[in-house]
Amino acid sequence: MRQPKKPNLNRWKRETKQWLQTSRQVLFESPLAEIEAALGEGGQAVCKFAVQISVGQVARWSEMLGGMSVVEGDPSGWSNIHKAMALRAFSARVLAFRKTPFGVAQSLALVLVYGLAVGDEALARSMGETICRAVREGLVSDYNQIGFEPFSLWLLSQAVGGEWAASFRAPEYGDAYAGIVKHWDDNLALGGALATALDAHIEHAIGRTGDDYAQFPEPFDICPVEVVAVQRVRQRLSLPVPTVDHILITWPMANLPTSPPPFPDNLVERLRSSVAAKVEKVSEVEKVSGTVSEGTSDN
Repeated sequence: MRQPKKPNLNRWKRETKQWLQTSRQVLFESPLAEIEAALGEGGQAVCKFAVQISVGQVARWSEMLGGMSVVEGDPSGWSNIHKAMALRAFSARVLAFRKTPFGVAQSLALVLVYGLAVGDEALARSMGETICRAVREGLVSDYNQIGFEPFSLWLLSQAVGGEWAASFRAPEYGDAYAGIVKHWDDNLALGGALATALDAHIEHAIGRTGDDYAQFPEPFDICPVEVVAVQRVRQRLSLPVPTVDHILITWPMANLPTSPPPFPDNLVERLRSSVAAKVEKVSEVEKVSGTVSEGTSDN
């Protein structure tokens, strides 16, 4: 396992501020204008694929903005990160409703475990439903590449009950997460399994970003969200909570809020309301049987 140097946070803040400034028009102002125009037209317009691209762009910008605030020591930045996670969940749910392939299951699993970490059960359940639907209908191509997606569904089952992946093939949790599943009832061994998962977290981030990992990481590249989620779920279940000594735990992004932070604005609520009757009624998942109800899509 490569041991990366702790990122130079001053450099990270400087480069992130520059990125936010130069990308504001492209990744925030223009996409937001398109979203506002669609909201003015109604739910059918909001469900269009181009609008969901804009939702994803605003989510990315909000996540970087919030991440910079958190790294600077301002915990209110989690409000923008929470907004970003909710926007990603909303967009994924709409795309699943449209039966539109969207490729990356790992990003959905990230939102799920984030929801568990901050105690947003509704967000976690919504993403569990969306992952199940997307996998079953062939809308994602990378499910179970590294074991993170089935692990996220397994952790959701521990948190809220049910068998969220019961109708899938036997899950393979991979080296990173199998130990957590295996040692769930052994708190001492579970601590070592969590350290292994964090090593894999860094390996995955390095594999994605290369030398940029210690220079300009994404906020969740330096956030041990999966381990915090495990610890918080066990705490809510009144189970012993293992501690873990790892470099990721020492970084500012490790201090996730213990309850869902408020949104910084009403964009998420407005988007949800605009498509509630159209999307929510056709996107329920039976956790045990794995049955997904049918819906229709709009162009």
